[in-house]
Amino acid sequence: MPFRRKKNDDEEETLIPRKAASLSNLAAALDISERADEFGIDFNATSLKLQGTELKFVNGKWRNEGATREEVDMVIKDNECLSQENEMLKLKIEILVDMLTESTVESQILEKERDLAIRNGQPCSTTASQTTWNKCS
Repeated sequence: MPFRRKKNDDEEETLIPRKAASLSNLAAALDISERADEFGIDFNATSLKLQGTELKFVNGKWRNEGATREEVDMVIKDNECLSQENEMLKLKIEILVDMLTESTVESQILEKERDLAIRNGQPCSTTASQTTWNKCS
């Protein structure tokens, strides 16, 4: 039941907030060094072991502790090659999208010309760009 306070008969009742009690007594019973020993809290370098390779997080970067310089150089070279290949593929995709856009616009223009010619009753004229439209109807 919450504590209520009523100042006057004219004012509404107001609730008095309570202090929240901690649900855990571990924080009060242990100091920082005891908590670190008890729960295994270690604020040194964070390490991660994946498929036999150990990585350590030092100064904001992941460091590979078990790799030789040759392995690191090989990975850097592979990374550069893959980055160049990725850029080339992005360029090819952009060119293909431009080509698709151009052919779509040409197709729409030809369809409009064909529809306009059919409405006007004029025979369609075949040009080099209209090889796909042999017949109007």
